Amino acid sequence: GWDKAAREPWRMAAAVLAKLGREEEIARRFAGQFGSGMIARILDNPRLSGTTTAMGRYFDAASALLGLCPVQHDEATAAMRLEAIAEGCTPRRLSALHRIEPDGTLDLLPLMEMLCGADTNDAAACAQASADFHEALAAALADWAGSVADTSVPLCLAGGCFLNRRLTERLLALLAERGIRALLPRQTPPGDGGVALGQAWCAALAAREGALSGGDRIQFDEKN
Repeated sequence: GWDKAAREPWRMAAAVLAKLGREEEIARRFAGQFGSGMIARILDNPRLSGTTTAMGRYFDAASALLGLCPVQHDEATAAMRLEAIAEGCTPRRLSALHRIEPDGTLDLLPLMEMLCGADTNDAAACAQASADFHEALAAALADWAGSVADTSVPLCLAGGCFLNRRLTERLLALLAERGIRALLPRQTPPGDGGVALGQAWCAALAAREGALSGGDRIQFDEKN
């Protein structure tokens, strides 16, 4: 779990399979990975496994389900391979592969189940599945944003997944169709690399507004 799941995308794929009720596929799909025979029991115990809402973990799971990157030694390798294999491939017209729950939660399990049917030994099939994944994910995010966004103000997009050009360009187009103007970071990275700057800005703003007290010690220069 936790950081190990990020380093070993097959674990995220295993979690998806378990969530879909396909636990029996885990050991077969990831026979070469240590622990694949017991991970279903670990996933069944909430004390031994956590829950994530990070979009990057969906990319990891998708990449592993397609056999592209079960283990990664550099950050985002799985996601980059997933994007790369879709190059030049046109996505199919598919019905919605997501659900928006009554509480506003975006459920992407239908999308992940679509990937489970791809033949991992067929490069063309994997390329098509990846193209469909990007298209369906962009549609899901656009629908989700459209269900809550105020079109009178811009929508800020942030997160490492927006380094993925295919996803970003398609999402921007779909948001525009809904009358939503989206903003993207240009001078700083959209992912973790830009988090510290945002945290510093929020802290400085809080200090200026007098919202910090107690043990917090932040110097704010009004000239900057």
